[in-house]
Amino acid sequence: MQEFRFEQSLVRALLQDQHPDLADLELRDVEGGWDNQLWRLGRELAVRLPRTEGGPDLLRVEQQSP
Repeated sequence: MQEFRFEQSLVRALLQDQHPDLADLELRDVEGGWDNQLWRLGRELAVRLPRTEGGPDLLRVEQQSP
């Protein structure tokens, strides 16, 4: 299974493009996770990016769960 890793510069650029109001918050990589790479954004938020080929499908299922 191929695994992807996202660099902080890409995560920051995505934030700047999609959520400029959050782009200046502290951003740090969190170790762990199976299908998603997790970044802490400020003190209360997180950014999750799929890092395996099955990751996007799992995120979709999670979003649709009640």
